[in-house]
Amino acid sequence: MASLNSVEAASNANFPSRHALGTTTPAHKNTAIDGLIGSIFLQVLPPMRARRFISTRLGWVLNGEMMSNKSRGHHYLSQCYLKGFTADGARTSRLAVIDGKERKAFRTVPENVAKVRDFNRLNAEGFDPNALEQKLSELESKVAEAIAELERGAPFQDERREVVLSLAAIFAIRNPHKREVWRQNMANLMDRVMDTALHSKEMWQRQIDAAREDGQRVDDGVTYEQMKDFHERKEYRIELSNDRHIEMEFVGLDAVLPYFLSRGWSLFRNSDDDAPFITSETPVTVMWTDGGEGRFPLGYALRGTSVCFPVSRNLYLIGRFDDSDTDQQVDDIFVAFANESTIAHAQGRLFAPSYDFRFTTHENKILDGRSLLASLSITEPR
Repeated sequence: MASLNSVEAASNANFPSRHALGTTTPAHKNTAIDGLIGSIFLQVLPPMRARRFISTRLGWVLNGEMMSNKSRGHHYLSQCYLKGFTADGARTSRLAVIDGKERKAFRTVPENVAKVRDFNRLNAEGFDPNALEQKLSELESKVAEAIAELERGAPFQDERREVVLSLAAIFAIRNPHKREVWRQNMANLMDRVMDTALHSKEMWQRQIDAAREDGQRVDDGVTYEQMKDFHERKEYRIELSNDRHIEMEFVGLDAVLPYFLSRGWSLFRNSDDDAPFITSETPVTVMWTDGGEGRFPLGYALRGTSVCFPVSRNLYLIGRFDDSDTDQQVDDIFVAFANESTIAHAQGRLFAPSYDFRFTTHENKILDGRSLLASLSITEPR
């Protein structure tokens, strides 16, 4: 991928390149062993507390004032955002979708993509299952209005700036891909914990005693030998509950949002309707501004980084520390470089108004979306 500085030169712009755990087996579920693993794991990852369903930065407090049972299909990319990448900017207008993993392409409305059953649902006792979905809906209404105003030429400032960057921070932290990374991290941690706990029969007994002292239920019907054999066969999968994911996402949001708001943001407006920006299931990208690779891990708080966010088919944001907010028109060359960055960093599907979008190659050649389909051996849908 071209470095950020080479992109700037090419485009003559500023573009930089207790519900804690579940264990399942393939053919069956051993409740006793499952409970023992959970008891040990809860000594490492404590049970959630109700106060943790709070985002001080967003001003959200999820509570249990009302119990409801609404729609179960939750979007992790909101429809008000996705419709901005359709041809007509409406929820009933279709997106051109490219799924590189499944090697397929199709056209559909925003309602049908970027959603997971119960993604935002709370299961903790005493909480409205749809409290988070409702809060997101309230924010998305403001975002839809803000983006519409930006499309009409309004400046990127005040509440418009705050709500759009809040949405960007949410997208950066909350998606199925991030959740799977977190799950894998916890599964690896659990694997090491169980290796240690099962190192010897004496060590295992100390873990059992500690779990009992902590108030966990322990099934005496499972022997050390059974447990060790079960663990070594790896016939289980560590899962985290929705509540645990949401809890950690709130922690992450409160950590990163200040670094979104404190960056200087350049809003780039596309002057060519035939060369739209595109987006993906992971639309927020952080990269080294100078194009450097192989250094210590990237993070939203690090200086020398650029955060990129396609806002709509006509709008694109780049945020850097120590920069001032700017607003400028860009040409189709800039758009092509921006789309190349979106493609390069995408996890999951790409979304565009049509397959006519443009992007650059490593050789700085400008191609269209149909060339991308051909490179993936995907037939364009009719």
